[in-house]
Amino acid sequence: MLINCCLVLPLKLFAAASLIVAGVRARRFDRVDDRWARRRRVYHGLRNGILSWSRDPDGRWRARLSYEATPRTVERTGVDRREAIGRAELAIKRLSILRARMFDENSGAREGSL
Repeated sequence: MLINCCLVLPLKLFAAASLIVAGVRARRFDRVDDRWARRRRVYHGLRNGILSWSRDPDGRWRARLSYEATPRTVERTGVDRREAIGRAELAIKRLSILRARMFDENSGAREGSL
């Protein structure tokens, strides 16, 4: 019985200490993630874009990104801010490429028909 007691108590202390360390790491990651997101907001702001983010009730992050050239606001979710913003940026990039291709095809058709 004495051996069992001596093993259980240190394991409980180790588990508690690891939870504290995990909490510190999570807060540190959250600060780094927040600074990165703020830098991306400045980056898009300098290019006449609007970037915002919020946390959903389920714990996921939702990023919204819009530009003058895009007809709608693009909204994407991710596990953290970086993932959500990255997905929104990729969606805007793909949308602008698609619009450019459509414009090129339409303008080419008009020129060829004249």
